[in-house]
Amino acid sequence: MTLLDGHRRRHFRIVLGPVLICCVCASWLAAATVDAEPDANDDSDSSSWSATAAIAAQKAISAIFRGPSWSFYGPIAAATTASDDAAAASAAASAVEGAQGEGQDTDAHADPSDEPAEEDEDEDEEEEAANSDADDIAAAASASASAAHQCRGLPEGMEAGKTYRWPFMTKDRTGQYLRHFTFHVPVNYTGTARTPSLFYFHGWGEGFPCQNCTFHRVADANGFITVMPEGMDDGEEGMLSWNVLSGGRNDVCTAEAEVTEYTSCTTLNELGRCNTYTCHDDVKFVSDLTEYLLTFLCMDEDRMYATGASNGAMFLYSLIPSLRDRNLKPNFQAILPAYGAVFENMENIQHVVPGTAIFAHHGLHDVEIPPNGGESQDHFLYVSIHRTLSKQAIANGCSLALEQVWTPWDGQSSLTACYAYKDCVTAPVWRCDYDYGHGFWTDFQVELMWWQLYWTMPDPTDRIIV
Repeated sequence: MTLLDGHRRRHFRIVLGPVLICCVCASWLAAATVDAEPDANDDSDSSSWSATAAIAAQKAISAIFRGPSWSFYGPIAAATTASDDAAAASAAASAVEGAQGEGQDTDAHADPSDEPAEEDEDEDEEEEAANSDADDIAAAASASASAAHQCRGLPEGMEAGKTYRWPFMTKDRTGQYLRHFTFHVPVNYTGTARTPSLFYFHGWGEGFPCQNCTFHRVADANGFITVMPEGMDDGEEGMLSWNVLSGGRNDVCTAEAEVTEYTSCTTLNELGRCNTYTCHDDVKFVSDLTEYLLTFLCMDEDRMYATGASNGAMFLYSLIPSLRDRNLKPNFQAILPAYGAVFENMENIQHVVPGTAIFAHHGLHDVEIPPNGGESQDHFLYVSIHRTLSKQAIANGCSLALEQVWTPWDGQSSLTACYAYKDCVTAPVWRCDYDYGHGFWTDFQVELMWWQLYWTMPDPTDRIIV
């Protein structure tokens, strides 16, 4: 089974409207107040506030909105302001109180419309209380953030070896909007030892999450956290994508290319005949998400890595320099792009970052993102993989001489060979070639990737379990 990048596919998906987003925010506000004021005499870990209160918020959301077609599986990852509707907050608080049972799923189905009407003076008192609570939430969130990175164990309500899909509120120049991400906590995770992590960015229109990948199994065997953020399909239902900073350009494709205009590009007036991806600020989203994860997961910031497929791999080439240029977290020590490349005329934007390791995986017969560069079958223009990796090799102090590197998977499936630039000073640069076209994912690819990452890790005891 291949992971085709999904070009020109359309999938039905439910569009979350403004009403839902408002209710989600209100649910977070009400639920977070449950633990907003810790007891001064309580010696428990104050840093667990964020995840504990957020999990309570997820219960409220599930209780109100859960239905046969979709459901939320985790907490809202942002506090709201005091201007949130007090009545909705009150309804969400009631839902939280009625959904305090064990586990993430709940059978409660509270409906805000079922709440009894209050007198005007009671409503005023509730609104004042909600405004006060919002101030408490902001203070508690600040305290929680300052207490981050202390690695004091698993947050209440979270289990090792489990996978969670959570909603996440974020904001950019288009306004505030709802996103999602999935993460997996390995079976040996205790929350007391700093743990490496691997982010995965899917391809354009790819079914989410990666259906043919083995991230969670390899993560359990090797003890790393996996994070799978979800791209945006604004105005293009089912066509989840990542912003590679090409919005508004006319020089990364030929006149025959098909335009795919996302709503965010129209909103920001980033219009061009080569538009094909979202224009949302995905760099900020990744940074905000990482900052949030660091408040309740014991993640090792010196061992954070990222891989991606096709559009997700292309995103890596713009994400790494953008994070550095904007002084944002995370600092990915290595990236592993799979069948992705840099657009022509964008090398000054998708530029190399010295000291970043790159392990590129590409099909030799790819015509959608051709490894030798030039015009693709859908009329976009790409820089060759060799040119991109050579620039990174020079930045990392390597020679431009390539040597074949042995791997435990040589001769398996369609892996042709892996090559490394010689004599690198700061970080390795590799290329692995496959006897494939576009959109592949072998059953050993994640294991190979983690084996490659071993060579970048500061601790030599972090060995791959093959």
